[in-house]
Amino acid sequence: MHQDKLMELLGYRNKNQATKYVNLLIAAKIAKKGKFYQKCKVSRLYTLSKDVLSLLNDANVQKEVVA
Repeated sequence: MHQDKLMELLGYRNKNQATKYVNLLIAAKIAKKGKFYQKCKVSRLYTLSKDVLSLLNDANVQKEVVA
């Protein structure tokens, strides 16, 4: 998810708040930090953990592309 989209979803205006939120998700093992998706750029790919994806799948939650 693009940082601007995340900030819109969370209602934040400060990018530092969005970064702190993402770090909380990583610490809680809800999301995991991936690779940079463009070489030599600061953009990083984050994904939901396998456990969270499994729970969403079990709950029959439909996948939505939000990038």
